Amino acid sequence: MQARGKEGADFISAYARSYKDKNALKEACWYPVDRLLELYPDEASQDVNAVVLDHYKRMSFDVRAFKTKPPPRFILLGIPLAFCVAAVGFVILLTGPKKTVAPTSENDEKPGVDRRMLATELTRLRRDLER
Repeated sequence: MQARGKEGADFISAYARSYKDKNALKEACWYPVDRLLELYPDEASQDVNAVVLDHYKRMSFDVRAFKTKPPPRFILLGIPLAFCVAAVGFVILLTGPKKTVAPTSENDEKPGVDRRMLATELTRLRRDLER
């Protein structure tokens, strides 16, 4: 209600949770600090941090809630790395391990001698020779 400037160009309107009543959303005008000081010249002579703190207090917002720090680098690098490792593991599970056998004489099956078949073959050969 007390906003100065043009919405969209100088500030945006957005809802935020109040520090005092976490269940209630309050609409607030959010300015970049340089635009805030330009549109509110009476506050331009003050320290920038003091102006920001004052506005947060008037709106019942906790300044600590808006301070963020970037996640540690190991998380930023670890997430893609973990994804790649998981993808490779998944592909290995899908395709399964391949068993390779080198062609050596040890791996060849040794033919077994079937005595009945041999006896039958010998009998047939004897008959053929006798004719």
